[in-house]
Amino acid sequence: MSEVDYLEVVRQAESAGRFVTGIYHSHVDAEAYFSELDQDFASQPLFPFPGAAHFVVSIVDREIRGVGAFRRLQGQGGFEGRAVRAEGR
Repeated sequence: MSEVDYLEVVRQAESAGRFVTGIYHSHVDAEAYFSELDQDFASQPLFPFPGAAHFVVSIVDREIRGVGAFRRLQGQGGFEGRAVRAEGR
């Protein structure tokens, strides 16, 4: 997501009296885990959504195979997460 894109998302949310509570990205041909690279990126001081939950979608053979939800551990550093089960699956 570019700076222009996330600034527009924040502008739209704020103008509606809302804020960003979750973001997602996918792992293609891999599990739904929060990699070290993901954690490093989300831990940057300038990361635009520090309080947001992170959802990682696993896509294998063009199908969603799993979703993981992760959040920052307040005051402890690091992240914790768990699998998310979609309705009807």
